[in-house]
Amino acid sequence: MTIWDVRPVERQDEKFVESRDLTEAACDEVGWGYRVYGGGSPVRRDNVRWLTAYRRAMPWYPAARDELLRICRDPGATVGVVLDADRGAGHLVSAMWHYAWISALVVDLDQPIGRTTPIRALRDVP
Repeated sequence: MTIWDVRPVERQDEKFVESRDLTEAACDEVGWGYRVYGGGSPVRRDNVRWLTAYRRAMPWYPAARDELLRICRDPGATVGVVLDADRGAGHLVSAMWHYAWISALVVDLDQPIGRTTPIRALRDVP
């Protein structure tokens, strides 16, 4: 069990530090972990916010799966390659974002995502 305390770094004042120390000590007493998350970079927050729009699986994702996997297993795969392979209906593009959301496809969320962003299959896509 890990307790996460979420507070942006700029809002971690003296009162927060005192509370953090007490909470960490209490967690230690019962064998729990305690971590503070101060937020990610603005780029990471924007990328994650973008991906949240694709968190729900759509009926066409299974049909797009094999083609998407084939594309993303190529060492030179990029977001642009997937965009170009889409054929205009949006099926591959929306599936790409969904599978990135569930961590079946990997993109570097700490960098702005564009056409040249590398993308790869991490594991079999469900």
